[in-house]
Amino acid sequence: MKTHLIFAALIGLAIGAPAAAQQPFGGLSEEGRAILAAAMTRQHAPGHDQAVSRARARVLQLLSAEELDVNAIAEAQRAERTLVMRDHARAHERMLTAYEKLSSSDRRAFAAALAYREARVRQQMERARNRMELLDRMMVRQQRNLENMRSGQRPPAQQVSD
Repeated sequence: MKTHLIFAALIGLAIGAPAAAQQPFGGLSEEGRAILAAAMTRQHAPGHDQAVSRARARVLQLLSAEELDVNAIAEAQRAERTLVMRDHARAHERMLTAYEKLSSSDRRAFAAALAYREARVRQQMERARNRMELLDRMMVRQQRNLENMRSGQRPPAQQVSD
């Protein structure tokens, strides 16, 4: 099932998916949009954000100490992860409850929109990775040219394909 959704999303990318599939609530009924919007609204637990901030600050404090205490850092990271995962679990519970309330067509439309967005993010990440690799090659070439100039050599002819 999941591969079918991803395949459909990739086809949508290739042929230009409808605008409805390009939005998180694309193709959903008004009721479906309201159900998902309510489920996606983060519910603040009193003091939770401050506890996460303190846990992250503890990790940074230990990391920046004169002597490295890997065991203490690992324990501080476990404490932070526990807090974050508790919030993540609550979000999952809200989404499961919302999925049960959605009509079959709303649920499928939401799944298709998520698959489309995931494929699009992967495509954007691949383009960014390719750009970074190209920049890395250009920087290496520039460094070589600079070294050659300093040593009095002529820089090699540049390739047009880069």
